[in-house]
Amino acid sequence: MMESVDALDTRADLSVVDRIVAGFLWILMAFGSVAMWVGVPAGWLYVAGQITSDQTQHIMLSVLGVPLAIIVWARGLFWLNRLHMRVTMPRLLREIEEADEDEEPRVIRGPLEPLIVGSLVVAIVAMAVWFFFFAKAPPPMLSGT
Repeated sequence: MMESVDALDTRADLSVVDRIVAGFLWILMAFGSVAMWVGVPAGWLYVAGQITSDQTQHIMLSVLGVPLAIIVWARGLFWLNRLHMRVTMPRLLREIEEADEDEEPRVIRGPLEPLIVGSLVVAIVAMAVWFFFFAKAPPPMLSGT
C-alpha cells in the first residue's frame, strides 16, 4: 500500500492551470498566515476601540475577541489548505479516503503548517525589533484630578 500511495504523490502530472491555481492558493495562504498574526489582532483592537471608549471594556473585548477572530481566520486558512491539496494531490487524497478501515489512517498535511509557523516567527521577530528599536514610551496615564 505504501508504495502505491507514494507513487500517487507525483506532481509531475499537474497541468499548467493546476500549477497556477496551486501557486495562487499558496500565496493566499502565505499572506493569510501573516495577516492572522498581525492584521487580525490589529483589526480587532481597532474595532474594539470603535465600539467602546472605556479602557476596561476595550481590554475585555480585546482579550475575548482577538482569539476568536484568529480562530475564525484560521478556519478560512484551513479551507484554502484543503483546496490546495485537492488541486495538487487529488489521486492521493482519493486513495486515502478509500483506504481500508483496518489500516492506520495516513495524515497528509499541505503547505499551511510550515507557513503558519514561519509567519509566526516573522511576526515575533518584527514585534521584537519594533519594541526594542522603534517603540516610544507610552504617554503617562491621566489622573482623575
